[in-house]
This record gives sequence, structure tokens and C-alpha cells, in this order.
Amino acid sequence: PRSPRGWPRRPMLFAEPLEDRTTPAVLQVNSLLDTVANDGLLTLREAVNAVNIQATTGLDAGAVAQITGAFGANDTITFPNLAGTIALTGGQLDLLQNVFIAGNGIDVLTVSGKSGGTASRVFEVAAGKTVTIAAITLADGNGSVTASATPGTQ
Repeated sequence: PRSPRGWPRRPMLFAEPLEDRTTPAVLQVNSLLDTVANDGLLTLREAVNAVNIQATTGLDAGAVAQITGAFGANDTITFPNLAGTIALTGGQLDLLQNVFIAGNGIDVLTVSGKSGGTASRVFEVAAGKTVTIAAITLADGNGSVTASATPGTQ
């Protein structure tokens, strides 16, 4: 069909919105230390802090380089090529967001609540949050599982 001026009609283009395609953040811990420091490493404590605030605030460039994707509801903390024990010298780790913590195997990686002679709880999960911890040994913690938690799933 032709337009009133005799020109051929051009097809109309429409834009269709797409679903959210943001990739969740993956934080790759590369140190057995329990520190928050500008040392080029990403520790478990630094990774948990970043997930809690949903940002890389306070991390140095080396630590930020260990994070891919965008922070959101399904962030993952991993430990590629890391073996040994992370002794929590700074006390328990508070998990304030939904997160998946994926270890390398229960015989490969341990998170211990005991540092020196003092033991602390290993993780404290905020109410209403879903935390999955897999393939990590949790040891020497001082605390208990609450009625709302299911061992093996939180």
C-alpha cells in the first residue's frame, strides 16, 4: 500500500521490554585470612560484608577484581582453588541477605568459629533470609541452631 503522497509505506517498529537479565554477583574468596584489609585479597569476611551492603564499598581493587555480576537477591560466595581452614578471628559472620555459600568440599575447606582459645558462633542468619551453605565444614562454633533453621539447608 502507498501513503497519501504515493510513497511506499514503511513497516512500523515496536519495542518490546525484556525480562531482567542481570547476572547475580559471584564473589570468589581467595584467602584463608579473616581480615578486612587493603591487601589485594578477598576474604570470606569481606565477601560477606559486600553481600550484606550489596556494594563493594571499602574493598580495594584486588578484592573487587574477584567479584563478577551485580549484587541482588541470589548472590554466591565461592572459594576456587582454596583449601584449608578459615579461623574467624573477628567473631561470627552476620548474614543479612539471601546468599549461597559454595565450598570446595567438606574435606577441603573448613570455617572455624574458634580462634586461639575463644569460640564464637560461625554464622548468624538474619530473620527472613535464605542462606544455603554447601560443601564446607563448619567447626568449633559456639551457638545453637534456632527453631526456624533447618540443619543442612541454612
